[in-house]
Amino acid sequence: MNQSQTKKRFYVMASALALGLFGVIGCGTASQDNGTGNGPVSSNPPAPSAVSAPPVKYNFYEVTTEKALKEDTHYGYLIAKARPGFKESAFKKFGMEVVGRIIANGAIYYRLLAEDGKVLRAYKDAKKIGGLMYVEPELKITHCDTTPPFECNDPLAQGGLWGMRAIKAVDAWRTYGFGPNRPVVAAIDTGVSYNHEDLYSVTRHAYTWYDNNEPNNNHPDVDMTNLQNNLVLPDVKALAPTYVPGTDLFGHGTHTAGTICAQGNNGVGVAGVCWNVDLISYAGLDRGGSGNDWTMYGSLWNMANWKTLNNYTATIPVNASFSSLTASQFAIDMVEYALARGVMLVASSGNYSMRINVYPAAYSGVMAVGASDGADARASFSCWGRHVSVVAPGQGVISTSNASIASYEGMSGTSMAAPHVTGLIGYMLTFNPNLKPDQIKTYIEANADYINGQTGFSEETGWGRINALKTIEAVIADVNANRTPPSNYVISPVEVKVSFGDMIVHLYQCDAQGSILNYVSSAVSVETTYTGDTREYCSATFNLLRPGYYIATTSVAADMAGKTDVFEVKAGETVPVQEIMFDRQMLTVQTMDTMIIDFMTTGSTDEMCDTEITVFDSHGNVVFYYDWYLCDELTFIEPGEPGDYYIWINEYNGDYTAAAREYALWFGPNGRCPFAIDTGYSWTGGPVIYLAPGTYANPLQGVHSPQYAAMGAAQAGPYTDYNKLYYARFNGDAADGGTSGAAGHYYKFAVAESEE
Repeated sequence: MNQSQTKKRFYVMASALALGLFGVIGCGTASQDNGTGNGPVSSNPPAPSAVSAPPVKYNFYEVTTEKALKEDTHYGYLIAKARPGFKESAFKKFGMEVVGRIIANGAIYYRLLAEDGKVLRAYKDAKKIGGLMYVEPELKITHCDTTPPFECNDPLAQGGLWGMRAIKAVDAWRTYGFGPNRPVVAAIDTGVSYNHEDLYSVTRHAYTWYDNNEPNNNHPDVDMTNLQNNLVLPDVKALAPTYVPGTDLFGHGTHTAGTICAQGNNGVGVAGVCWNVDLISYAGLDRGGSGNDWTMYGSLWNMANWKTLNNYTATIPVNASFSSLTASQFAIDMVEYALARGVMLVASSGNYSMRINVYPAAYSGVMAVGASDGADARASFSCWGRHVSVVAPGQGVISTSNASIASYEGMSGTSMAAPHVTGLIGYMLTFNPNLKPDQIKTYIEANADYINGQTGFSEETGWGRINALKTIEAVIADVNANRTPPSNYVISPVEVKVSFGDMIVHLYQCDAQGSILNYVSSAVSVETTYTGDTREYCSATFNLLRPGYYIATTSVAADMAGKTDVFEVKAGETVPVQEIMFDRQMLTVQTMDTMIIDFMTTGSTDEMCDTEITVFDSHGNVVFYYDWYLCDELTFIEPGEPGDYYIWINEYNGDYTAAAREYALWFGPNGRCPFAIDTGYSWTGGPVIYLAPGTYANPLQGVHSPQYAAMGAAQAGPYTDYNKLYYARFNGDAADGGTSGAAGHYYKFAVAESEE
């Protein structure tokens, strides 16, 4: 590399229920306008307030000390997001064990367990591993009720179904009954007593992360990838009236499920907002009402996959009556993953009696629900803020209990408010199963009732207390008129293009001048093709964004070396393809085996040289570490600090004597080696394998590597040239140009001072 080389700004392409006391109401029928007459016309929906600014600034957990990790997090556990083809042995190298994994968003998510007393060290080491998009502690999560339950044998005692009357659900049942469709609704909670007299007819599946036969039942015993097979729901009708606790040993999940969909018109107990539904329950919280990121948002991931595997096309609302005071990138990714597949989260706003951001309610794309009381005002315990969408009854709510097959109890909290909204969404979907999350949210907000003296959006009550009658009327009217449902939100994905695959792209909300306000999500670029053109390119996409200003950056977000211009997202409009610009070069270190390997004919990769790549600064500090399955490809932004840097290549297996342990290294800007031979062969879970042309004995491109065994030796050699292929050996035969390889090989490159 020429040290006097002038750095230039250059561009990489980037695209950017009725109860007996009300009389018998026929399910699925309507007494006035059931979709065949001229129903009321829906009013124009209100515009979202302050759409150009983020509703919240996410409060990510800041890692400080080992003691703080023990007190604040699910201690010992970390969550990491990796590029495709990442070699898991890297975690073991740094003292972490992989205890769970999922594939989503073009990446792999790992649940890691670090040794007691060494979690902080493991966290810091993991942040140096190339190929990891992020690593973060696993956060604790808990439920959102506020008062101890009180037993109630009469569903009308202590106010009974006052909430159903307040939201005019009873009027909606009497007027419209239910639509002809039976949608799926879901809940992530403490599970469900699925053979309860008011729940057994609506419960479809009950999944759990826990072994209820274990006395403590504190830790998940199921790998997320196998959760789909952990179906514990037997024939509940055959069980009745024999009581079983089901998946809920705490009671919270059974209570929220009752508000969503407890069977009505059956002469017993209570009625949920909509019982013409199928409930899928996830026990992500344990018998103590506690859980963590992996179980709660992993359940959301599983729900999205269930929807895909079952070819279920309608939106699925998922009740999330749980909370955490700190945000996690894993949760944000799973929310986006679900939204992109038509699974929307309805979350309780929290019970801290203050203006505060509680998660997942405060995440972009989540419908945040506050609680209202019997006076039709914000309940005193309910949190509020700009992210709150609507409020719903949450004080003294009577619902199903896990104490017995016919028990009921009252609870208060925003946990009790959110299920009213989840049930209402299910109700809407019985009439129009094609409603999308953005349309659903618009309908509910547009038809809510302003309360507590408000005449528009307010931080305390959002767009108001939900009104089931008005909302259902609006849905039916648009169905009758064959009108496209209104939307105040953005549903088209935003595309950010980059010149090569597996690049990390971060998205932020910002102001019109580009000042960062809030993190949104991260994505990995994947290869695709232009429409009508065979030229390949790569892009990262972001779904269901709020209206406002955004900016996308490269993988080194803090450095901001690679970024788009500020772009605006508007409701109902398509965002143009965005382009990432770089202030500094993107550098790629690519290692390849040579053509001495004959796996293309034998199908065996046993003789390949399995390299590891580490980049050091001149002080010996690790800047990046990377190790794919076999052939490695580490892309990083050129360091901003001028000086000497070193690429260290090591043989992962420690087998330095086999004659075939030879490799080629290419180092340069903007993508992979132009001389590489695409074999079309892919190691399981890894990228396509490339070979260098020729062999060490007969290189067809490039030169033999000096094969420096130490930094000190490399300092005496020439600077590594860009765009040059180097051939090296780990065969222990110095006479034949090889080295023992035990110390690895060092390649030196320099970062020059910028010239304006």
